[in-house]
Amino acid sequence: MGVRPVKIVSSYHDIKRVQDGDILVANTTHPNYLPAMQKAAAFITNEGGMISHAAIVARELKKPCIVGTGNATKILVEGDFVEVDANKGVVKVLEQVVDKGRPITTLTSTPGNKTNLHNENIDWMHYLTRPFSLFGASLWQTWYDSDEIKELIGVSTPNALFIEEHQDVVRYYREKKQLAAMRGAIERMVRQDPLKLKAIFEKGFKLNERAKKSLELGPEAFQNLDEAVRAIIELALHATVVPNLSLVFIDALKVKDSSIRAMVEKLRGQSYYPRFNSQIVAPHVLRVLKRNGIRELAAPLITLKELRESNFSALEDRIKARQSGKRFIYEVTGNKELVQWIFDPMIIVREIEHIPVLENMGNELKGQVAYRGKVTGVARLVLSDSPEGVHFDEGDILVSINSSPALMPLILKSAAIVTDEGGIACHAAIVSRELKKPCVMATKYATALIKDGDIVEVDAYQGVVKILEQVVDKGRPITTL
Repeated sequence: MGVRPVKIVSSYHDIKRVQDGDILVANTTHPNYLPAMQKAAAFITNEGGMISHAAIVARELKKPCIVGTGNATKILVEGDFVEVDANKGVVKVLEQVVDKGRPITTLTSTPGNKTNLHNENIDWMHYLTRPFSLFGASLWQTWYDSDEIKELIGVSTPNALFIEEHQDVVRYYREKKQLAAMRGAIERMVRQDPLKLKAIFEKGFKLNERAKKSLELGPEAFQNLDEAVRAIIELALHATVVPNLSLVFIDALKVKDSSIRAMVEKLRGQSYYPRFNSQIVAPHVLRVLKRNGIRELAAPLITLKELRESNFSALEDRIKARQSGKRFIYEVTGNKELVQWIFDPMIIVREIEHIPVLENMGNELKGQVAYRGKVTGVARLVLSDSPEGVHFDEGDILVSINSSPALMPLILKSAAIVTDEGGIACHAAIVSRELKKPCVMATKYATALIKDGDIVEVDAYQGVVKILEQVVDKGRPITTL
């Protein structure tokens, strides 16, 4: 690119000084810098790597970017004219201001818009979004890469990617071909071996009863963490994973044995693994950390593999990252895992799922209509499996990843339901039809874009959700979904 003037941005208040074609120079960038980044011809930062905010925005906006220079804000001065060569990762100062005695300088670092933030060789596909911490995500993945699942359905899915879109809420991605193999194995079982399927469901009921008794005893029901982990894997696979994956094929193949579908519906209505995780597995994690002199604050920020290997080296840095407001990216490929942190995870989600940047998404977010109607109300974002502690008034709009029997107290008070996930046979769809409440499901990104307290219009005739009035967030542009 040509020679352009430098603008040093130290805080949100400095972005107003950035003009079209300037070179934005900062220690790091944040989501509220976006208006200035759209004007700038290029970005230079002291900090950052391939998944930093500056690097990802640069790839989206197709602008040259050099990250991780270490000292750009100290060496460059406002008004300097520089050349940014993002092909080589080099910044050259060609014309200086103020101090004519400064030597002409060249900065080198990482070209921020050259490398993808995830494994280029893997075609990731969004699978589910659920409320899990980093530890919870690693435990979740263990179910799908366990000896138990291989024995149960004949395949496993060892590769996974988790992006924390809200604190302790992750988007779970699978390798497309591995996900297809797993679904294919379930379909074959539904077609060819319904007796085995029923046996799995019968065991699921027994494991649910055992889980209820274990929950009464608490963590003392198991001698150690490994015993508790084996129990939750067995419980989750038999009572949740296989039933949920099989339902779509039971319906699509019009399975004649109605008892099979009835078993699935009953299992779907009584999921115990979330409580098992929080009330039994989590206390055992705390015990392991305490024995090793690690503070409790680290419990959600360690993976199961690290805990088993007594690898605590990254925990203090992760605590600092969490306290600074960053969210994690957790990638598992084979037996290797990588944990990284970023301020704005939705930028990564948009890159993987090919979603336009917020300003370019148009004025509508569309989903599937489960029950028709049109209402306006206050959006209440519910990201947990429990309604406890949630502020929810009569007539509010429930916005959630999906719905479940546990959320019925809120659903009954709601004027409408909006979900990221769902299909015609999902809980939200069935309940909305029974209660005659407008419902737009399968929006994909409602919980990522709607803030708690926004005024929204739910048009369940057209399957459209609009934000009419946003809660105060200076870093977020007024947007219609």
